Amino acid sequence: NFLADDEEHFVEVLTKKTADDTIQDKKCLEELIKRSQSRLQKVELYFESIYEKNIDGDVTDEWFLLQSQKYAEERIDLKARIANAQERLIMIDNIELSKERFVLAVRRFMEFRELTAPMLRELIERIDVYETEGVGNNRTQRIKIHYKFLGEVEIDDPI
Repeated sequence: NFLADDEEHFVEVLTKKTADDTIQDKKCLEELIKRSQSRLQKVELYFESIYEKNIDGDVTDEWFLLQSQKYAEERIDLKARIANAQERLIMIDNIELSKERFVLAVRRFMEFRELTAPMLRELIERIDVYETEGVGNNRTQRIKIHYKFLGEVEIDDPI
């Protein structure tokens, strides 16, 4: 059993699986939020400016309505973009918790003599079974396990 033999390596494999992708995703999302919030502030200032120009009679009502609608739509879009990015950041943070829950679940299942269907459902999302290759003693079949909370994890030679 890979976890029992080398739990530290198992956790390292899980960390590497998620860390590379999540660090880059997190940076991109944080930058997107920063740019969107900056643009949102500008849009709100532009709206105030055209409102004041309309009040002062510097721009026509028609022009004001066109511009205010444009800024209102952009404002809605920016707020949605910010909220979406913030939700995705929360999901990335939850990946760390998922790894810990997964390792705890595996530890709990190691105590049992036999894996049952409910145990497997708690650990595994799905199993992909591929066509067999080769013949006779050289016959192999590739199986890919997609774990809950983690997705597909490929483990090299566990020593």
